Amino acid sequence: KEVTRMVILMVLGFLMAWTPYAVVAFWIFTNKGAEFSATFMSVPA
Repeated sequence: KEVTRMVILMVLGFLMAWTPYAVVAFWIFTNKGAEFSATFMSVPA
């Protein structure tokens, strides 16, 4: 039971950490050639 809870917390932490980067990377991939501001590029950081 404790292990299950820890695995769920680790998966949620991983998703929270990588989702901003994945969203920005997907946005850049789907909008090739568009201008991106420095503020937009710093969102994943």
